[in-house]
Amino acid sequence: LEPELGINMIKVETPQIGNNYQPGWHAGLNFEYDFNDWLSIKSGVFYTQKRQGYSSADTSEFALISLLGLGDIQGIDFNTYTQTNGRFTQNFIQIPILARFKWEDFSLNIGGYVGYQFSSRTKELETSYTPFVSTIDLSSLDQTGFLGTLLPPASSETFTESSNDGNLRQFDYGLKMGLSYQMDQLSLKAHYLLGFPDYRLSQGQNTKQVHQYFQLSLGYAFDFGKTESKNHSRFN
Repeated sequence: LEPELGINMIKVETPQIGNNYQPGWHAGLNFEYDFNDWLSIKSGVFYTQKRQGYSSADTSEFALISLLGLGDIQGIDFNTYTQTNGRFTQNFIQIPILARFKWEDFSLNIGGYVGYQFSSRTKELETSYTPFVSTIDLSSLDQTGFLGTLLPPASSETFTESSNDGNLRQFDYGLKMGLSYQMDQLSLKAHYLLGFPDYRLSQGQNTKQVHQYFQLSLGYAFDFGKTESKNHSRFN
């Protein structure tokens, strides 16, 4: 039995700056069955965080100008430009199944994982800018403030936060591989995880995006009595 705690460095794709890495964390318990001195099977149950980012842009003409048919006036920009940036945080129960190849204090771990998302949270910031409104002084034109109700604000920011987005895939599975170093009962581990399915149920016109991240963790192994047979098999 081996408790394990560590961080996830999660690859997040954003259109403006390319790839960056966001932190998350994981914690759980490992169980191991040894076939011999150099090969064992390792599994466990973990809580783990996964993240994804997204961005979109939209341009629209505000309603009053469209109604009056004034949108074609040369030299005046009547459009409203909207930029949306968001981030998903998904919380999973995850089960890895790894073959562990041991050599002295080092081991190579190769296998896969399956995960179930039990909750998620979405944070989104929407920024809008209307150049035409920013160039006029509405207070000097209309002291009653009525004109301002017909026009969009020159600029605005709207932050929203919600839970359990219906477009996020609840099941994830993929490859897990890495190295570990054992110091008595303490172990240091570094793994890479690559999901196979798109993290969204519907990706629309967007390219496929999967969960992929690095894990760095510490584990501490407890031996609750070794039972040896002819082939020296045992549980830890």
